[in-house]
Amino acid sequence: MEINNKDESNNNATKSRDEEIKEIYDRMVESVNHSISREISISTSFSRERSIYMVPKLLRNGNPKAYSPQVISIGPLHYYRTQNDLTIKEKKGSYVLNFLTVAKLGWNEMINKFLCWEERARNYYVETIKMERDEFIQLLIYDSCFVVMYIIGSMVAEFRDLDTSFLWRFSNGIFKDLLLLENQLPFFLLHHLYNLCAFAQPSLKDISFIELLRGYFTEVREGMSYVNEGYLDIDANEVNHLVDFLRIHLTQPRHIPHFLDFSVDDFLSSWPLTATELHDCGISFHGQKRCMMNVNFRERNGVLKMPKIIIDDSFEILFRNMIAYEYCHLKSKDVSNFGMFMHFLINTNKDVSLLVDDGIIQNHLGSTREIVVLFNDLCKNIMVERNLYSIECRKMKEYCKHRRHRWMTSLKRDYFGTPWAFISFVAAVLLLLLTLLQTVVAFVALYK
Repeated sequence: MEINNKDESNNNATKSRDEEIKEIYDRMVESVNHSISREISISTSFSRERSIYMVPKLLRNGNPKAYSPQVISIGPLHYYRTQNDLTIKEKKGSYVLNFLTVAKLGWNEMINKFLCWEERARNYYVETIKMERDEFIQLLIYDSCFVVMYIIGSMVAEFRDLDTSFLWRFSNGIFKDLLLLENQLPFFLLHHLYNLCAFAQPSLKDISFIELLRGYFTEVREGMSYVNEGYLDIDANEVNHLVDFLRIHLTQPRHIPHFLDFSVDDFLSSWPLTATELHDCGISFHGQKRCMMNVNFRERNGVLKMPKIIIDDSFEILFRNMIAYEYCHLKSKDVSNFGMFMHFLINTNKDVSLLVDDGIIQNHLGSTREIVVLFNDLCKNIMVERNLYSIECRKMKEYCKHRRHRWMTSLKRDYFGTPWAFISFVAAVLLLLLTLLQTVVAFVALYK
């Protein structure tokens, strides 16, 4: 009897352990299923609008200051991270009051609109925004009203007197901080707020928000006026934020070549030679105020047409943040392609001087060496899948293979580069001809 009780006790213990193991296993399966389902849910919920990122450390290490606000934080990503804008934070409230005056809107009406927009606005940020609803809505109101009214005040003379905060002292810093990927607001917020102002103010009715932004980024700062011709209308509903707007503005209209059976070796060898090497082969440079995708080589006369570039203290900030946006969010790498093209084109101070002399680059930095370093570092840790300029680069390399182009260039440079060189060349030719003539005359006289 005692033996049977022991066997029964052992059986119960074994059964208990099996059940415990099964329970642990079931919990593990449930946990894994939950984790996988959560990851799938996050990836499937990813949308075009979810486009405001923290810049990856791999890119940020290139120049940390190019990605972080120095004067004013906009949006939630740097709300707790920076103390730089304490002075300007106090001024944002006056811009909210100015907005309510210009839009002829009441407090409650505005708050109700932001309550409706809050969930959509949160979804624009890749990082989870842990702010409470009230705090997040307050931030959206203050920051979006500030951006809209600041740009209106900068561009439309009628509204400049509304700004009594003397922020013109920080205009350069504010301009550069609006170019940062981490310092963005959803574009639909800015667009809606501007439309409320335009609806209430006759002087704004004929000016779209896109036109206003294009004016702000190209007229207020000469360094942004890369595109004066041939740009297309931009659909505000397709824009995610200001960095996205600038990327679209600077890369349109696009001409994407067809790619047929390109090997890795073909891809790596399809970037241009340096500006000096191209120049030595007889290729000249012609600047044009077109978008950065318009690079065209004319084989008939050896002219490379490319966009004019004004390099000032905002150039690196803008391009680094557009490249970071492409890296994080976009399949197309238009800006990265242009950066790579310039990286191969510029290798020495002589390359920069040549492009400056030919009107491609306007150097507002001062040192040519700074520009060499800029383009050497701009696309570090960036890989582009396709070279969008490969057709033009191939045509240039084929052109450079012909020795006569190099000989003609050497002849022009050495003997026709300056009036004195030309006179010396002509004198040498005349002397050679006279010597030859004298020899012929002497030879003829000898046999008479």
